[in-house]
Amino acid sequence: MRFPLALTAKIAGHIIGHKVRRTPKFALVLQLEPLHTCNLTCTGCGRIREYSTSLKDMMSLEDCLGSATECNAPMVSICGGEPLIYPKIEELVEGLLEQSRIIYICTNAMFMRKKMRDHLAAIYQNESEPLLADLLKEELISEKDIEVIPNFVDTDKYSPGSGGRYYERSEEERVIVHTSNFRPVKRVADVVRAFSIIHKQIPARLILVGDGPDREHAMAIAADTGCLDQVEHLGNLESTETVLADADLFLLASETESFGLSMLEAMSCGVPCVSTHVGGVHEVLGETGALTARGNPGHMAEEALKFLTDEKKHAEASVAARNRATDLFNLETGIRRYEDLYRRVIESDR
Repeated sequence: MRFPLALTAKIAGHIIGHKVRRTPKFALVLQLEPLHTCNLTCTGCGRIREYSTSLKDMMSLEDCLGSATECNAPMVSICGGEPLIYPKIEELVEGLLEQSRIIYICTNAMFMRKKMRDHLAAIYQNESEPLLADLLKEELISEKDIEVIPNFVDTDKYSPGSGGRYYERSEEERVIVHTSNFRPVKRVADVVRAFSIIHKQIPARLILVGDGPDREHAMAIAADTGCLDQVEHLGNLESTETVLADADLFLLASETESFGLSMLEAMSCGVPCVSTHVGGVHEVLGETGALTARGNPGHMAEEALKFLTDEKKHAEASVAARNRATDLFNLETGIRRYEDLYRRVIESDR
């Protein structure tokens, strides 16, 4: 069997280094057995008899990584038992890669397809259409492995309010809303920066719902950009429908977003949304709002002002957002999709 050039060079460098240092004995491969448990009971297997008293035992992740460090072999063969049963196999592989080890997993591959699906789902999340097409083309997955069930919203609970939009109210002030957990990935400061540009051109108020580690930073940005008096932080709310119902715009500036459930709730209330073009947001938003460059508050403000200064554009987007939420992401459809999936899975196992 031929080995990749990089692997061969790494092994050769390891050997030459020890030869130069005149090391009398050194390891090339660590055979790591994190557990003896196997998912098969092959007739005549001596390992089952040999390890009958330790089949339930397993090494901790720290001991596994510590063994690799102590041995310092360039290559680690993870065997067993069946290594894919090991609960922390992903963390173990990641830890060994961080140590720059060459890794071989000795597996009977019974769980390989499941592990591959879990791995791909973790990477791609809801960025499904183009990426799944590529995976199908490369035959890394098959059609039967794919079942996309999007999140859904209670469209009766999240519905347009009676207060009307900015062109239907007596006051001119536009109400802009952002809801999140205020983690760094949500880039709430960018929402505030975009709002600071908006409020300099039209009367506007920003309502922030939620809380988290970036709240103080967001409010500091509001103070620095001169819009603090127009920013209202409500903290965590049990339900956001009362805030969203009469809002004029929803802003989302996330670094990454697998779906955008808070945005869907706004859409269900008939609120046009402006979001960064990340993750699966475009699959939810469709053509009802606007997508902007990540980390560009100026672009976000520019797109937001188009809805906040053009009554016709806003009204059309409001109707389209509501219709998309009720047609594609309603509660009844979501529940039915899950029930259908469970039913097919149960029937396939009979």
